[in-house]
Amino acid sequence: MDRLWYYAAFVRFLHIGGSYQQHTDGEDLILDSTILHALVSPRGPQLTFPRLRCLSIESLPNCMHEYANAFLVPAVRKLIYGSISMTDRACLPLMAHLRRSCARVEELQLETWSMLNEVLDGVFQFIGSFSNLRKLVYKHTGFHMYSAILRLLADLPGLEDLHFSLTPHDWDMRIAGPQFGKRHIGRFRSLQKLIVKSWSSKLAHIEPLLSMVQSAPLKRLIITFPSRSDGRPPNRHYVFPTLRVLGLGAKSYGIIGPILTHMSLPGLEELLAASVESARSFRNIISSVSTTCSPTSLKRLDLRHSSDYNTENMSMPLDPMIRPLLAFRRIEDLRLRSSYAFEMSDKTVEEFALSWPNLKRIYISWKAHTSASTVTIKGLASLASHCPCLESIVLPVNVIPVPTIEEVGYKDTSRNHNIKVLDFDASSVPAECIKELASVLRQLFPVLQKITSSEKITLELAGR
Repeated sequence: MDRLWYYAAFVRFLHIGGSYQQHTDGEDLILDSTILHALVSPRGPQLTFPRLRCLSIESLPNCMHEYANAFLVPAVRKLIYGSISMTDRACLPLMAHLRRSCARVEELQLETWSMLNEVLDGVFQFIGSFSNLRKLVYKHTGFHMYSAILRLLADLPGLEDLHFSLTPHDWDMRIAGPQFGKRHIGRFRSLQKLIVKSWSSKLAHIEPLLSMVQSAPLKRLIITFPSRSDGRPPNRHYVFPTLRVLGLGAKSYGIIGPILTHMSLPGLEELLAASVESARSFRNIISSVSTTCSPTSLKRLDLRHSSDYNTENMSMPLDPMIRPLLAFRRIEDLRLRSSYAFEMSDKTVEEFALSWPNLKRIYISWKAHTSASTVTIKGLASLASHCPCLESIVLPVNVIPVPTIEEVGYKDTSRNHNIKVLDFDASSVPAECIKELASVLRQLFPVLQKITSSEKITLELAGR
C-alpha cells in the first residue's frame, strides 16, 4: 500500500467510475471498491492525491460515494461531475461534500435531467458555491426553473467561458419561452465566450440568454440549432459591441439570415455560418453579412451550405452573391463550401485579388459534380500579383491548356509567397502536362512543392 500511496501523490488527472472500457475486445473492467477502501484508510492529515488538479466522477456509482474522501481534495481545479438523472437524489450529499472539499474549482462540467425542485435547488447551490468558477459546461433540461438558472449564471462574478445546452421536453414546445417579468435578471460581468446549443425548434427559447449577455465583455459567441427550427426571426435586435467571433449553425432553411439581420456587430472579425439552406437563403446570408458586419473589421469569413435535395447537377452564380463583400478590404481568410457548384471565372478571382490585398487563405469547394468553374491559371496569376500574403489556396482550376507565364500576364516574380501546396479540388491534372504546369506555377509561387487534384491525388513537384 505504501507504493500505491507513493504513486497517488503524483496523480494530476483522475477519472474514477464503476467500470472502464478496455482498448481491446472484451468486457468492461469493473472497479474493485477495496482499492478505494485502502486509499481512505486513516493516514492522519496527509492527503491521498495532494496534486490532483482534474477530477472526473461522471460515472461514479452511488455505492462509492462513501469513499469520496480519497479523491476530493482542495487542489482540484477542474471537476467533471457528469449527468444527474431525473430521479437521482443521492447527488445532493455528494454535491455538498464537493462544495466543502473542492471549493477552489475553476472549471465545472455538469448536466441535469431532473425536474425535482429539491434537486435543482441543490444543483444551483452547488454551481453558485464556487466563487473561483471561470468555465462552466452546463446542460439544462426543460423550462422548469430555467429563469432561475439564467439568473444564477449571470451573477457568477468570475465566469468567463460558458457552454450552455438547452433540451426542452416535448410539452415545452407549446410555450414561447421563459418569462422573467419585471425582476432584475442580472448581467454577466466577466463573460468572454458563450457557446449555446439549443435542441429546441424555437429561437425564442434562448433569446433571454442572448439579451442578458449583450452587456458582457463578450468576444466569442457560438449558437447552434441541431434540430429543425420553426424559422421565426428573433423578437428583438441585439447589439454586441465587443464581439470578435460569431458562429451560427442551423439545420433549417432560412434561419441564419434573419438572425444576422437582427444583430449589430461593429467589431466582428470572424464569422462562421453553417446551415441546410436553399440557394436563395444562402444568398440572403451573404447579403446579411454585408449589412450586419463592418467592412473595417471583418477578416475571416467561413460559410458552409448544404441541402437536403439532390444537387449533383445544380449550380449558382458566385459573382452577384459575393459582390457586396468586395468592400470588406480587410478580408484575410475566405472559405465557401456548398452542395451546389459555384459558377465562377477568372474575372471572379481577379475581383477577389483586387479587393482583398491582405488575403492569406482562400478555400472554395463544392460537392456537386457539375463543372461550373472556368477559372484558369490566369486567375491564380491575379492572386499571385495582388495578394503577397497568400498561404493557402483551394480552388477548382482548369489547367488545360497550360499557358506560358507571358500569356497569363504575370510580370512580378519577386514576391515571396508562402504557398507550398495548391489544391485544385475536383479539377484533374493530366500526367502529360505536369512538368509544363509545374514550370508556370513555380514562377507564380516560388516555394510550391505539391499539387492536389481530383480524387485527392497529390503530385510531388521535383526541385528546381
